[in-house]
Amino acid sequence: MNGPLERVVAAALNHVVAHAPWAQEALLKHTGSTAAFAVAPFEFALRVDATGTFQTAGDAAEPDLRVELTPGEAVRVMTGQASVAEVVRIDGDAAFGATLRQLAANLRWDYEEDLSKVVGDIAAHRAAGMLRSLAAWPGMAGNRLGQAAVEFATEEAQLTPSRHEFEAWLADVDRLRDDAERLEKRIARLEAAR
Repeated sequence: MNGPLERVVAAALNHVVAHAPWAQEALLKHTGSTAAFAVAPFEFALRVDATGTFQTAGDAAEPDLRVELTPGEAVRVMTGQASVAEVVRIDGDAAFGATLRQLAANLRWDYEEDLSKVVGDIAAHRAAGMLRSLAAWPGMAGNRLGQAAVEFATEEAQLTPSRHEFEAWLADVDRLRDDAERLEKRIARLEAAR
């Protein structure tokens, strides 16, 4: 279990945690605790050390906490359709689990800042904009697909009335209501005249 994946994940998490002192303080309360993470097909375990950062757990005994995320849920998180805190399943130490949920909900990696150190501010800003656009693409494509389906249903297949037909129908309903009210008043006058 002490492979390169754990080292990479631990380094990435520690990089983000290093920019959030509150996160290190929260992790310090769980020094020595181990969490096993399962994001199929990957499984790895991390341990919180005395500095409030993550280290590889190695072949530690039973983990205090198990965190599971399906590949589909991971995709939803990466595309912004859900947050990690909404879809992750956590079993084990409730306090440690609550801390990890808090970190997942509130920690953000400032990838634009890190990228600017490598390629400069302007290139990093453009690359980050491109990544944000790419992440927003599935939602925009879904909206366009929905709009096309509505247009097809109303205009091409005529499964539903067009906006113009619907507005004409509403006007006819209003006219019928007004005519019924006038007829009702006329009947009331005729009955009163008897």
